[in-house]
Amino acid sequence: MPGREKLWKLVALLVVVTLAVPLAGCGAKATPTAPPPYQAKPTPTPEPPAPPTASPEPTKPAVETVKIAYVPILAFAAAYAADGQGYFKEYGLDVQFESVKSGTEAVAFLAEGQVDVGAIAVVASTWNAFAKGLDLRIVAPAALKLMKDDPSAVLLVRKDLWESGAVKTAADLKGRTVGVAGGPGSGGEYLVAKCLEPVGLTIFDVNLQNIGNADMAAAMEAKAVDAVLTGSPYSTAIIEAGTGVPLVKDMTPGAMTMVYVYSGKFMKERPEVAKRFMLALMKGARSLQGEGFLSDANVAAYMKYMKTTEETIRKTPPGLYDPNLTVKIEDLADIQNTHMKNGRLEYSTPLPLDNLVDLSWQQYALKELGRWEPPPLSKVETVKIAYVPILAFAAAYAADGQGYFKEYGLDVQFESVKSGTEAVAFLAEGQVDVGAIAVVASTWNAFAKGLDLRIVAPAALKLMKDDPSAVLLVRKDLWESGAVKTAADLKGRTVGVAGGPGSGGEYLVAKCLEPVGLTIFDVNLQNIGNADMAAAMEAKAVDAVLTGSPYSTAIIEAGTGVPLVKDMTPGAMTMVYVYSGKFMKERPEVAKRFMLALMKGARSLQGEGFLSDANVAAYMKYMKTTEETIRKTPPGLYDPNLTVKIEDLADIQNTHMKNGRLEYSTPLPLDNLVDLSWQQYALMILGPYGK
Repeated sequence: MPGREKLWKLVALLVVVTLAVPLAGCGAKATPTAPPPYQAKPTPTPEPPAPPTASPEPTKPAVETVKIAYVPILAFAAAYAADGQGYFKEYGLDVQFESVKSGTEAVAFLAEGQVDVGAIAVVASTWNAFAKGLDLRIVAPAALKLMKDDPSAVLLVRKDLWESGAVKTAADLKGRTVGVAGGPGSGGEYLVAKCLEPVGLTIFDVNLQNIGNADMAAAMEAKAVDAVLTGSPYSTAIIEAGTGVPLVKDMTPGAMTMVYVYSGKFMKERPEVAKRFMLALMKGARSLQGEGFLSDANVAAYMKYMKTTEETIRKTPPGLYDPNLTVKIEDLADIQNTHMKNGRLEYSTPLPLDNLVDLSWQQYALKELGRWEPPPLSKVETVKIAYVPILAFAAAYAADGQGYFKEYGLDVQFESVKSGTEAVAFLAEGQVDVGAIAVVASTWNAFAKGLDLRIVAPAALKLMKDDPSAVLLVRKDLWESGAVKTAADLKGRTVGVAGGPGSGGEYLVAKCLEPVGLTIFDVNLQNIGNADMAAAMEAKAVDAVLTGSPYSTAIIEAGTGVPLVKDMTPGAMTMVYVYSGKFMKERPEVAKRFMLALMKGARSLQGEGFLSDANVAAYMKYMKTTEETIRKTPPGLYDPNLTVKIEDLADIQNTHMKNGRLEYSTPLPLDNLVDLSWQQYALMILGPYGK
């Protein structure tokens, strides 16, 4: 490994030298037949007694050396674990770790052929190297960013500046010095840019200083910088020392910003070694799941390759390590665009991302090892869910009916409630773990009071047309007489909604009345459970009802009601699954498995699966309805990836606020009310639907 004084000559070489290898011809795309795992001493096939001249025992394969240049942060824990757990040795590899300050240095060493693998942030020099034809390929992700409270990248400001009020937001960093590992064009610079972007600043509004991660604590203590961008365990150490406080976290939630890179020489000249490295790396990533992250062997490996202590590691929240090492190609686009906007790239047309990635190595390892899923819990865990019995929550019913909850060691007990208002009350009292609800006013008020709840997944989304999950039905006699022909004719009349004031039904009624210039105060809202609405319509106790399938179908079939308004919120997410804080904090492994089962349930609803015998039986188990009604009801839209549409929550909050149902006047920040980590985890384990 060349000395540091030679490093920047190598970096400069990347900038000025046009390499001869054409980009389109790089990478080892073909996947040869799988080699057997390396054995320390292969066992020969038994043979009859041999004469004195018998053939000698097979020769032990030679151990292969692999050099990896890595930035010593916890994002690359999979590689450390692969060494500490003995997986590299298992595959006949002697992996030599060469510590570098940044991805810029690693790319220089890869360019010179000094190393085979780079464990780096995707830095500007990487993109420039790609553009010049340098034969490198991204082959696997390092730690992914968590959706919330991610430990791998935090912008810390000096505590004295925070306490004095001099720096309270990223906007206050204008003109100040910020330490980043790698300086201009580095991964740290990219993340600083993402911190500054929301407040209208760029990297040119601050003074970036190149400081190694391990040296940042000293720089903060000496007040040589005003802030630093670093990750665990270094951020933890700075906070513990009392010299810095978090200013910005989660600047790129869920993203893949750090990766493993193979050199072209490594892929072409030693493909069998490259395959074995990926097998060991994937096993390393799998050893990090759950409690394995802090196993003694892994902790010892982290300390071996980072300047840190066991105490600091054990206090640091673990990152998110994909046990299947799926490369998120789409996340590379923003990195390239940001570096281009910052003037760090030597080209003006974005490079095709597919040409910079070689998925064959990860795909080979995944085929050999199989897709990883967490094992069932050793002890069956009870999970209580309060749910409104409508078809919007079919994913949960299907997860039970298809046996997915049982598959993960869960005994899920369904508690039927009339509305989300009731469910929130049960969640607040700790009587249930999960709520399947419309996002009602009481939910917002609970958030405002600090009740520890989080929206974690969507229920059925509204269809763009003819949505069955919410229909405003008017009594057929009023329709036929001409007394009520539009929503405007409901003025002064009685409308039944599940939950009454502040409920999800009230929100939808408000959206029905809004286009005709009315509000909820122009009608008489009456709280009626969904299952009781058919009787109320038949008895003429109400003039109209807002309900969803299968209850709306039953009313229409009975001839007591006709649709007056449909599709009042086309495409929107108005019903969700909510976790209690206690559930998330005290039983995270249970919460993960619940989400996995829920996602599998949502996937079982796609296409013809919606009316499978198992699913139909599950719907009838948890709703007061008949098979005939279900089969006549158009299916809703169930996202098989359970993507939370945060933007749809804004209109719900604003509408309830306009209706005077909220106990606060300034809208709550929506990001604080949602925890996407559970959905992100399930998506990482199961993979995007259909891929």
